[in-house]
Amino acid sequence: MSDTDGERLAFMRQTGKPIWSYTCSAYRGSPALRPYRWHGWFTFHYHLDGQGTWHYHGMNCGLVGYPDEVGMEAGEDGWWVIWSPRLFAWTDGIEDHMYLTMLQRYVDRNPNALRANEVRRMLDEAVAEVLANAGAPEVYRRWHNKLGQTIERLNLPTLEVE
Repeated sequence: MSDTDGERLAFMRQTGKPIWSYTCSAYRGSPALRPYRWHGWFTFHYHLDGQGTWHYHGMNCGLVGYPDEVGMEAGEDGWWVIWSPRLFAWTDGIEDHMYLTMLQRYVDRNPNALRANEVRRMLDEAVAEVLANAGAPEVYRRWHNKLGQTIERLNLPTLEVE
């Protein structure tokens, strides 16, 4: 989806149903950042209701990654997760989304606060840069750190599910 898809997104919103970002990958050469970590930022940017992924690897365990490379190992109760680059990227994207949401809620609930405009500008700049540089790990790291430092400086409470 691109910014030119505003009409399509407006149509989907009219249904009143949740709209999720979804990705799937069916080959080992899939990079970790673009389809996995990027989705947290994409979902935030378009105000979507959730994100999902599916990764086909020929085994019936349903997790992100290949058991024979780094994905999983058999255990007493089925498959145990061994963290792969893809799974790390996916969870990092979810954490990034949490940081973005915490800061957006701060701005929404405190529009006249001294730092509200600064945080709003930072969110706009962060999302624009990450979406434009989706494969650059240094961009994710820099913004993740800056968002986290801002959350600490504002002393924001832990994100609660609404």
